Amino acid sequence: MSRSNRTPVTRSLPSRALLLAVLAAALAAPLAMARERAFLGITSRSLSGRDARTLELDQRDGALIQTVYDDTAADKAGLKKNDVIIRFDGEKVYDDSDLGEMIRDHDAGDKVEIVIIRDGSEKTLHATLGSSEDWTEGQFVSVAPLPPMPSVSFFGDQRRPQLGVNIMDLNSQLAEYFGVGEERGVLVTRVIRKSPADEAGIKAGDVIIRAAGERVVQSGDIGNALEGRWGERVQVEVVRNGSRREVAVSLDDEQDD
Repeated sequence: MSRSNRTPVTRSLPSRALLLAVLAAALAAPLAMARERAFLGITSRSLSGRDARTLELDQRDGALIQTVYDDTAADKAGLKKNDVIIRFDGEKVYDDSDLGEMIRDHDAGDKVEIVIIRDGSEKTLHATLGSSEDWTEGQFVSVAPLPPMPSVSFFGDQRRPQLGVNIMDLNSQLAEYFGVGEERGVLVTRVIRKSPADEAGIKAGDVIIRAAGERVVQSGDIGNALEGRWGERVQVEVVRNGSRREVAVSLDDEQDD
């Protein structure tokens, strides 16, 4: 076969591949557009230690409802302010970000079972999720909070002793990936040089699950655990590559203003 006969065949292959890609995208677009985002109709937040004590809860897992909007799926299901959602459609809710992910995983019209704690007792409710499209402009839409982003600076609140790390909260999928499961913890994303954490050998990629004997579930827990411990040597438990280890961290002395 001559060179002139081979050339058209060679040039036609990319064009066919591109055409198939365009057709696939065109076919997929209506399916993606057809999916309506699920809408529960609440605002909520993760439980703090104070919340757990005030509500007399044995644990801090769950999402605390702050607001229930009228005539929404939550309202119709009987959810109320200060209810704590602990399970959503069969899955355990560890915190507010978990609940947000679970809502986003559903479509409008899905029927879900919601287990709550109210006045110290568990209660099971059933809801048919609404659609965010049903809410007109000017009405408050609370689909779900976005997943947490790295939120703590290297030294955070200077009124408390600091480890010297940048951390982020873990959702349930990341907790499973890093091998901490239900214990959760916070992921170290960076360690500042010559900080107490650096001197103790804490590394980026470690998951801190306990600090000074206190359980760490979300970013604010570390500061709470270290409060008032200027100059002390505290134990910090981390999970690294699936294995637990404890490191001794020498906190800085309090600095005069």
